Amino acid sequence: MERGAPLPDHVHRHVTAARAFHTDLIAHAQRRLRLLMTLAKHLNVLRSHNSTLPEKLSAAELSQKHLETLEQLRRSSAGAYSDFRNAIKRIHHHLNRLTTGKLRAEKLGATAVQRLDQVAHAERAPSARTARSSTREQSSPRESGNTSTRRDRSARSSSG
Repeated sequence: MERGAPLPDHVHRHVTAARAFHTDLIAHAQRRLRLLMTLAKHLNVLRSHNSTLPEKLSAAELSQKHLETLEQLRRSSAGAYSDFRNAIKRIHHHLNRLTTGKLRAEKLGATAVQRLDQVAHAERAPSARTARSSTREQSSPRESGNTSTRRDRSARSSSG
């Protein structure tokens, strides 16, 4: 893909989904941060020596409520995180396929050019296989000497 080239629709849908999950995770993080800041105030009341017992009891009860809300946020953000992770995996998978498909096409193109070069080269010069097979068809002097010696031996044995 060239710079600025649009993504295929199916990949673009995954990118849009990933962006939505990312935005959702940011919202969860901001809610969590606000809850944690509120919890910090309650913890300061609980820690303070100047706080009365009713103030400490109220801070403890509010802390429990905020912790429950924090737990709910954790569960819902875990789902958003899982969806976000899956969207990113799908994007990576599709982009990887697009890239390897393009590289494969380029390699196949280069391979086809190499094959054409090999064919052209083979037509210009006889191949080594053809040269070897033609030498096998011709008998070597040693082999022809051996066959004539065998003929001579068999002729001598039958005449003698």
